[in-house]
Amino acid sequence: MRLIILSLLYLSGVFPGVLSAPLPVPHLYYLIMTPMTWNSAQSYCRKNYEDLATVTSDSDWTRLKKLGTNSKFFATAWIGLYNDIDSWRWSYNSAPLKLKKWSGAEPNNLGGHESCGAMDMYGYWWDLDCELLKPFLCYDANSTKRFFSITVLKSWSDAQAYCREFHTDLATSYNESDNLILKNLVSGQWSAWFGLFRDPWKWSDQSNASSINWAVGSPDNSGGYENCGSVTYSIITDVPCSGFLPFFCHTVPPMTVQDVVKLKVISGLSADSGLESSILALIWEELKKHGMADNTTVTLRLQPDGNVFQKVEESVNSEDTAANKICKT
Repeated sequence: MRLIILSLLYLSGVFPGVLSAPLPVPHLYYLIMTPMTWNSAQSYCRKNYEDLATVTSDSDWTRLKKLGTNSKFFATAWIGLYNDIDSWRWSYNSAPLKLKKWSGAEPNNLGGHESCGAMDMYGYWWDLDCELLKPFLCYDANSTKRFFSITVLKSWSDAQAYCREFHTDLATSYNESDNLILKNLVSGQWSAWFGLFRDPWKWSDQSNASSINWAVGSPDNSGGYENCGSVTYSIITDVPCSGFLPFFCHTVPPMTVQDVVKLKVISGLSADSGLESSILALIWEELKKHGMADNTTVTLRLQPDGNVFQKVEESVNSEDTAANKICKT
């Protein structure tokens, strides 16, 4: 919960910057020594804590390592990292797959880095490393031709950026008819990128896994089924989810962040309870417009004299006084 305490209220405008930037979420960790599969460990953590451990900051790693050291635990354990192999969708509007034309055993995530899709000259789909340089297929919603073959070699993300700048997006294959058109465009090349992609590694609580301390050579998807993350001495490896390991759970402690905002009321009215309520309602509406969380508490702080507001006498400078005298004559 964020507690915003307002001292003096200044109602001459909106309040950009009143709410401070979100702080990194601290995690409290718990070591469960009963070996379980990754999925069972996830269910256990979600039932008894919050989730399998998410470890995203240096302070998180410090707390996790301290727990292991204090527990004299130096073996391998599950954390909440997993490879989202079932999240395949289209770049255009993140549309789900209605058609699947995978080649043979694809998608197989060979080598542990295949999360982008290409179409071969026969119209079949392959999952490949997104950094490979390949020709690609664009979709243009404003053209009757719809699909375009681009022979310049690019990575998947660069191809996506190109298609979005000069057309609409990377090509989609919603049905057999579209797939046949795209197949004919690929003809003469072994394969080309199109709009198929999936999420790679992520945390069980759906946090972004942007920086992972992988062991050397990991992830490699050795054996083809290494889609879950384990940790040993702060080093992460990809292993089969069906293995039985101890595991770390986490909770997120409630946080109270207090911001004090000094504002000023310009009004000739007396500061009674009705005025205070109106001011609070106005401030609440303005803060909501600027992204304030629903569980925020907005209150008025009492001054040492027991009042919310303090009357401030403003001095009139000599120039203003002189001007007034001139106007009156």
